[in-house]
Order: sequence, then structure tokens, then C-alpha cells
Amino acid sequence: MSVPNHLYLYQSLADGTHSLENLKNKCVWLANPRVFNDIYDCSSPVKCPKDKEWIVRHKRANLRNRYQVICFSERFDNHQLWSHYANHHRGFCIGFDRNSAPFSDALKVDYDIGHWRKIN
Repeated sequence: MSVPNHLYLYQSLADGTHSLENLKNKCVWLANPRVFNDIYDCSSPVKCPKDKEWIVRHKRANLRNRYQVICFSERFDNHQLWSHYANHHRGFCIGFDRNSAPFSDALKVDYDIGHWRKIN
């Protein structure tokens, strides 16, 4: 698997977003996985005995509460992402150098198996 040179972030200009302010201040928004619209984002499949299920649920909830996440794309020309995250093609997309910190530490999500993995 090749490592992309850039990672792209799609942003909306809709009222209530801070996208232009973040761009001006050279910062990005990190979201807590608890507010994601997909409840399976940031969850790992875990098999465990029935009597231990509550332990796994508790640990998974603690992980989701402790981390903040930002999602990038390897492409700047994804029409679905433009529509969903850039306010129906009225926002903007910004690219980040994949070889510069902190972006060099990015983890790729493999949606086929549901795991994160380092892409270098």
C-alpha cells in the first residue's frame, strides 16, 4: 500500500462552523468520538465470553471518552465528501503534507476489517 503525500480535510462554510477562523489561526477541530454520527466509528470488534461483556463495553466507552479524532481523506476530489463535509460543494478542502508532524503519525482506518493501522 502506498503512502499518500497529502491528507485532505473537507470543511463547511455554513453558519455556526469555525472553519474560516480555524484556517486563519492554522488550527483544526478534533472531535470526540461520542459525537460522531456513526456509533461504530472508533470502536474495535472484540470477542469475549458473555460474562465479560460488561468489561469490554466499559473499556470501549472509556477509550471513546479519552480521545479526540480528526478524519482526513487521501483524495481532494471525492464528490461524496465534498457533499457531506463541505456543505454540498460550497465549502473548501485543505491539504496537509503527510510527511510533516503531526500528520506523519496519522493512522489509516481499514473499514473492511474495522481496525486502525499505521500507514508508513
